[in-house]
Amino acid sequence: MGCDQITDGVDAYLAGALPPGHMHRFERHLRDCRRCRRRVEGVRWTVACLRGLPREPVPPAMKLRLLRAFRSLTPA
Repeated sequence: MGCDQITDGVDAYLAGALPPGHMHRFERHLRDCRRCRRRVEGVRWTVACLRGLPREPVPPAMKLRLLRAFRSLTPA
């Protein structure tokens, strides 16, 4: 398993959604690669910080603008 695969799989890894064999290879790579280990820890820290922020409701006008912007980016 290479660093690119680690980068692509961080979200699934942190969510515990990798298949067992893949999880084992992922963790073995993390043991051997300091850069990837730091990347995963950085994402874990960021997620924890974001979860700690207060949730504020999105004003209806802003929600509509965001939905329109999102729909303009996705193919029909």
